[in-house]
Formats: sequence, structure tokens, C-alpha cells
Amino acid sequence: MPFCHSAYVCSGLAAPTETRQKNDLSESALSKNGITLVPVTDSPQFPHASLRMHRLRDTGQRPKVVFDFELENFYLTQITPDTAQKACANDPRGQHIRHSLNGAPPKSYYIDTASQVLPEGHYASMAFLARSYGESVKDINAVVLHQFNVGKPANGQDFDLTRPLLFYNQPQGEYRGNDTRRVLLDFFLINTDLQKDGNRVQATINGTPFVLNRWTAYFIEGLPDGETNIQLSLLDPQGKPINSTFNTATQTIRLQK
Repeated sequence: MPFCHSAYVCSGLAAPTETRQKNDLSESALSKNGITLVPVTDSPQFPHASLRMHRLRDTGQRPKVVFDFELENFYLTQITPDTAQKACANDPRGQHIRHSLNGAPPKSYYIDTASQVLPEGHYASMAFLARSYGESVKDINAVVLHQFNVGKPANGQDFDLTRPLLFYNQPQGEYRGNDTRRVLLDFFLINTDLQKDGNRVQATINGTPFVLNRWTAYFIEGLPDGETNIQLSLLDPQGKPINSTFNTATQTIRLQK
């Protein structure tokens, strides 16, 4: 099964980055039907952190694909300093790379090399840096997005990665005990920002919609025991879904209090 790259796409973030967050989070907590979303503020900044894809290679043991990353000014496996203050679920393995293929919920990598067994197909690879409690580093230098083929797939046509894109990050999996009190909601945007009169994200949590006008992480409070369903949708200024390859994501998590 031959393996090849297609064109690398350098898709930029919107101009605002995390360095603005402290002074630009005018949005307050949002509450509906017993669920509250609280914007996350004052997270440690990584203004000089960078992530690059050093190479993407075939191992010869098809169809395994190896992703080799290069990092600067960001330390994998380190516990982010404000973890105790965040009082949410924290990954004891520390800071990591989050990596998504074709918009699927991302996997976490704790070293700069990872491999996956992939069937023949066309793939969009999106990777970004994350704090130990899962919050993404929202900076143009901390994300890498590209696409590639494994084999010669019939669906090998390139994705349009120049459009506004939304990628899911958190929450994922199961939460127990104290970790159920506040659950991190986080996503990553490419080629767009959020504004009250511009593009927005609608987060629908157990059927309750919240319109988010600022790109930041949120703590979800008030979730019930058992399953919670989350859907994120990237909307245009008229409230309609944006026509792009990756503009919506759904996830089901479980809480055991």
C-alpha cells in the first residue's frame, strides 16, 4: 500500500490568540436548565511555544503511519502550574500533543513521535499543544494542519482547509467524583475567530443550546449523573452552519458522581 503526502496547507488562526484572553473575555457565565458555562481565564500562557510536523512517514510495515513532531518552548509530561486552581480533571501524564484525524475526537501523545495503523484513505491531520488538564494552547504557532493519502484511495481528493474549521477537543471519556463538578469544554478553530456579530459556536449540551461569542475554553457545571451528549457547531453571522469540511462535532461522555 503506497503512502504519499498531498499538498501541505498552511491554515492560519484568526489574529486573536491567547495573549489577548485576559483583557478580552467580556462574556460572563451562561446558565440554562441547570447547566452553567463559565469562561476559563488566567491559564498559563505559552507565547513562544511552537509545534511542527517534522515528517510524516511510512514505516514499511503497512499500513502503519508515523507522525514525527518538533516542539519548542513547551514541555511534554509536565504538570501545568495552575492545575490545582483549575480544580478539574487533570491528566497525571502531564502536558501533551492532541492529534485528530478527519475531525475525530483527538488522541493524546506524550512524546514527540506517534504511530497509527490507518486503512487506505485520504486524511486531514490536525495537531495542537494542550495543558495537562486538556485546555488547548490557542496560538498560530502551536498547531499544525495538513493532509495526506494512505494508498491510492478513491476518495483521495483534497479537503478545502482554507475555510473556517472547528475541531473538537474536550470533554472526552468518563469523569468520576470531584472531576464531575466542573468539566472542561474546549475546541480549536482554524481560519476564524468568534464575535457577537460574526461567526459563533453553538454548544448544545443535553439538548440545551448555548451560543458562544468568544473563543476560549469553558467549565461546564451542573451536569447530571450518567451520560451527557455534546454537540458543537460553527455558525455564520446569520446563525446558519458554515459550509466547510469540519464545522460540527458530537461527543458523549459519562459522569459517575
